[in-house]
Amino acid sequence: DNSNSLGFSASTTFAPKGGGPFPAFKLSDGPDSLVRPLGPQGGPSAFRGQSVYYQDRNAPTPYLQQWNFTLQRALPGRWVVSASYAGNKGTKLFGANYNLNQMDPAHFALGLQLQDRVPNPFYGQIRQGPLSGSTITLGQWLRPYPDYLNVMTFAAHGASSIYHSFQLTVERRFHQGLSALISYTNSKLINDSLSNAGGNAATIGEFRVGRYNRRLERAIDQNDVTHRLVASAVWELPFGPGKPWGSSLRGVSAHLLSGWQVNSIVTIESGVPLMVRGANNFTGINFPDVIRDPTLPRSERTVQRWFDTEAFRNPAPFTIGNAPRTLPNTRGPGMFDVALSVFKNFRLTESTQLEFRAEAFNALNHVNYNNPNTSFSPNQAGVNTNALFGRITSAMDARRIQLGLRLTF
Repeated sequence: DNSNSLGFSASTTFAPKGGGPFPAFKLSDGPDSLVRPLGPQGGPSAFRGQSVYYQDRNAPTPYLQQWNFTLQRALPGRWVVSASYAGNKGTKLFGANYNLNQMDPAHFALGLQLQDRVPNPFYGQIRQGPLSGSTITLGQWLRPYPDYLNVMTFAAHGASSIYHSFQLTVERRFHQGLSALISYTNSKLINDSLSNAGGNAATIGEFRVGRYNRRLERAIDQNDVTHRLVASAVWELPFGPGKPWGSSLRGVSAHLLSGWQVNSIVTIESGVPLMVRGANNFTGINFPDVIRDPTLPRSERTVQRWFDTEAFRNPAPFTIGNAPRTLPNTRGPGMFDVALSVFKNFRLTESTQLEFRAEAFNALNHVNYNNPNTSFSPNQAGVNTNALFGRITSAMDARRIQLGLRLTF
């Protein structure tokens, strides 16, 4: 069931047995075995002993505050340069959800006693499920709502974000067949939950103790790109009739040399911060410990060992790992890409034109590595046993070339 239809939807599988024939029924009536949802008739205890969702009907309205300051200057040669500062602050955002029925981490001090069985005070009241027996674990009994499993928020409005950026733009307006645009951004995005929830109101956040301290996950966003440079240009080659060179050409020569256009887009990006997960210490919280900065110098960084894998340890039993949600200094490989294209227009008649296209993506065939493996898998000594941890095993697409013809009439 979708979380917002809990109690108001039901599934029925109707598969008659035997060889038939079977009596027909109207689709509006449905088969005799149709299971109807309980809806309000289920009462407030309909899902007692199960995992449920909670949606705040009085959730605050999210809002954004944006500000910017720009200086622009015209330069000789039809060039224009702009320098901007832009900021954005999000408050009470539609963010990731968390478990309202999470045990207070202070009880982790009880250690393995949390697994002891104690008498179930709800025995006989809950008819089925793991909480219907005569005993429950002490850990379950210490939850805020011990007669339920998880109580997940739905469409929680509690996330926040802050974004700062310096943006530099240099543009050449189209003149004499040439235009160019160069954009550079230096930015930082900080938030306390995933920024790519995708509009799913039931998205689960990576909060260690979401009920008690969601600011513990405040960190640089996992999609943050500190440096990004994009340069693009369009150049109509100056050959053929009406152009600076070869204006006197006629016939076949004019057709072959005129009408060419070259385009290019160069993209350079720094890597995104990495997220290391993996812990096994009875807490159910997947964050390891970081004992030192795992960032390696550029001279030591390889695809076999992108960061210091020895910098991570399994937390002590019943202890929450101290690794941040994202590693601010330990980032992925980044990207360098050059896209080229060449266009040629052939005018066949007054109303008919043939366009030839040749396009190359990653034209220099530069190897753009994907992020390394970040799954920490500890053994009993607390050290990693995942052979792929910290290794890069894949890359983005190599050079791709495509050709095309388009006839316009």
